[in-house]
Amino acid sequence: MGEHYLIQLAEFFRVAISHNKQFAATLQEELSVCKNYLEMQQIRFGAAMDWELVVENTEQLKGHINVPIIFCTAYNDYAIEAFKVNGIEYILKPFSKESLEKAISKFENLKKLLADDIVHQYEAAMKALSTYQLKDNGTHIKYRDRFLPISFDKIALFYLENEINHLYTHSGKIYSIPENLEELERQVSTTFFRVNRQFLVNRNAIRDATEHFPRKLKVNLKFPFSKDIIVSKEKKSPLLEWLVIANE
Repeated sequence: MGEHYLIQLAEFFRVAISHNKQFAATLQEELSVCKNYLEMQQIRFGAAMDWELVVENTEQLKGHINVPIIFCTAYNDYAIEAFKVNGIEYILKPFSKESLEKAISKFENLKKLLADDIVHQYEAAMKALSTYQLKDNGTHIKYRDRFLPISFDKIALFYLENEINHLYTHSGKIYSIPENLEELERQVSTTFFRVNRQFLVNRNAIRDATEHFPRKLKVNLKFPFSKDIIVSKEKKSPLLEWLVIANE
């Protein structure tokens, strides 16, 4: 009997520790804790204690119904610790229906506040992302002694030649640029694909892709271009998937 009690006690502490990081627990978890606790008390008090745990709707146990972690005790020594481990209320004996209803109402209000906060965070993140996209919606080119801005939608491709990075516009103009392809790849949208070490190509500049020996692809552009754009066998599948997604 003593060994069984220690096993029950160890399980009780294990669950209690695991709840330290939770804001709520599932109904099934809490019923299991209650059952475990009552079994320990029965070991202590023997025939002097009799109990029965009744669940009216067992279907609820199959779902993911969460209940708040509320401490109900006869001792007021652990209130601060209770809130440190995510308890939302600390109720002292004698319990009343009103005190429990108040605790549950507090939990519902907290859920609503947290939900509203998540919405505000999402809206703020989207606004920040929109600002970032607007700010990084292009690069700049060197023209004579000046640097001029140019938007990405006017660029057909970026490429590296003789260790110098260039951009090629849809209108056929070529400019040298200060950024390398790695930096540009992080800035551009999914409209561009890093075909290989030398080329970063805009989907709108591609006419099609054809087989190229052995097991490679050749990207054909919509305009005359003097350099061959070859896709390795490792990037063949990702490129084809990207082309399909870009067309949807």
